[in-house]
Amino acid sequence: MKIIAGPFLSEESWRSLRSLARGKKRLRLVRQVNDLCNELRGAAVSISQAGYNTTMDILGSGTPAVVVPYGEGREDEQAARARRLAGLGALRVLDADRLSAETFVDAVRDALDWTPLPVPLALDGRTRTSELLRTLMPARDVEAAP
Repeated sequence: MKIIAGPFLSEESWRSLRSLARGKKRLRLVRQVNDLCNELRGAAVSISQAGYNTTMDILGSGTPAVVVPYGEGREDEQAARARRLAGLGALRVLDADRLSAETFVDAVRDALDWTPLPVPLALDGRTRTSELLRTLMPARDVEAAP
């Protein structure tokens, strides 16, 4: 199992996680990776929250995923995104208020025997945005751009 902590995990939590994982031979901890989508392509199941970038990488990888959306107080962006994508068959959602060791294991086992449906979304936003901006700029400005 590989755990990618991500750039937003506090240094204190990262040290604690490393301490807990020490000596576990089948567990690998990584602080962050340059290309999450590529990492996910080699995974049997992705387990994460449902942040925008992570979700786009999940969709791009085609890997079965279980997401536990972050949602404290009135924060519902991740949950709303996750529910919409689950409704399209792209991933599975485990709501935080239902999270327990048993529901977590059941969700992961279920995802191992499941194939997500492709979602008709353009996942190349960076490239497409550059192309669109070039069409809006006068030709002389495009030639001068680095």
